[in-house]
Amino acid sequence: MQAVVFGASGYSGAELLRLLDGHGEIEVVGVSGESTAGRRVGDLYAGLPRAVRELRIRTTEELLGLIVGAELSSVELAFLALPHGVAERLAPQLLRHVSTVVDLSADFRLADPSSYPSHYGREHGEPELLEEAVYGLPELKRSALQGARLIAAAGCYVTAATIGLLPLVERSLVEPDHIIIDAASGISGAGRSLKEENLFVGREANYSVYGLRHHRHVVEMEQNLGVRVIFSPHLLPVSRGILATIYARPSNELKAQLEACGDEKSADALLRELYATRYQNEEFVEVTAVPPDLSSVVYSNLCRVSVVYDVRTNWIIVVSALDNLTKGAAGQAIQCANIALGYLEFEGLPKGGRVP
Repeated sequence: MQAVVFGASGYSGAELLRLLDGHGEIEVVGVSGESTAGRRVGDLYAGLPRAVRELRIRTTEELLGLIVGAELSSVELAFLALPHGVAERLAPQLLRHVSTVVDLSADFRLADPSSYPSHYGREHGEPELLEEAVYGLPELKRSALQGARLIAAAGCYVTAATIGLLPLVERSLVEPDHIIIDAASGISGAGRSLKEENLFVGREANYSVYGLRHHRHVVEMEQNLGVRVIFSPHLLPVSRGILATIYARPSNELKAQLEACGDEKSADALLRELYATRYQNEEFVEVTAVPPDLSSVVYSNLCRVSVVYDVRTNWIIVVSALDNLTKGAAGQAIQCANIALGYLEFEGLPKGGRVP
């Protein structure tokens, strides 16, 4: 199947190109990038495979014109790695010519169009298309993704939080108003554009918090989980990866079960079994006894999760780790496309992290 990547010059777009080069069913035949139009992909990312390095970057309008016209009329799949607000305008045009559109921005993630003005500063321009869009988190919406035409890939922080909490919230095993998500991301999560606060001299050997109280990902987390959360995002001085530490109070029912275990080791085993059962058929979720770290997941499509119970304070502590560019963006988008198109879900996606 022929595909195009809009926004290929950004980090998520480049990650799409890296992963799709190893996909046995999908061939990338066109890419776009506004400020880099006219250059080759290899001029920006010399480390990408040779086949994609030779692709010439077009503007969005040029690439759209080639799809509508004769040159790329056989394209059936489009990935949109574009800024928020751009995909919303482009998707309706693309859906008249391709069978499947996967959007990596937030333009179609929120089910309620009234949420967009307060969180993204604008009215949603395609409310009818928003109703058609399928939320792109396979561990949550796998059946709905089958045959989907428009997919809204989940956010990176949201993926770490949702996978970390699903086994507990799905069965109402935690108090819905006492959940804290403390997460840190690599700097690539801020995108490729030049920003003063992201310069090397300010980020190297530094660690900072941002977006307290009003981060736009909170509404997406609460939409997925059906609970209220406090979310504190941080920037790490690393290029990629997210590590989330999540705190939740057990429900009275679960608390009684954990206390009946007699000791923390047995309580931890009970929780770990609960998580292992929930994710036993998931290719890209691994439940671990030891809390995961970033090096075990970067460059993979894995989300690794551990869970323990602190008897002294009566808090459940979950640690969730993933690569924000892979499972948190490009890998997730490909995983969703594989499900929608009937390919093997793991096609083109790495299961192992960086070694050493």
